[in-house]
Amino acid sequence: MKTKDITLTGLMAALIFIGTFFFKIPSPFGYNHFGDGFMLLTVFMLGYKKGAFAGAIGAGLADGLSGFVVWLPGTIVIKAITALCFSRKTEKIICV
Repeated sequence: MKTKDITLTGLMAALIFIGTFFFKIPSPFGYNHFGDGFMLLTVFMLGYKKGAFAGAIGAGLADGLSGFVVWLPGTIVIKAITALCFSRKTEKIICV
């Protein structure tokens, strides 16, 4: 990985964390957040692997710091599956 890729992945993980941790919209089954939208953007810009990594780090940090540590392993797996569903697995959709 190049330094640019690491930096963009870290930046997008931070955006996913902020969108998940700070912008919570209550719903009957928990809460909704903007983190998945940022994850969709990350997968489109950087591809599946980096998007899954950024999503797992960002959403995992949000779960851990919110006190939902028990959901952390599930969040990591779910974000990887979500990134796979968002991607075409072969190439980036949006070029940086």
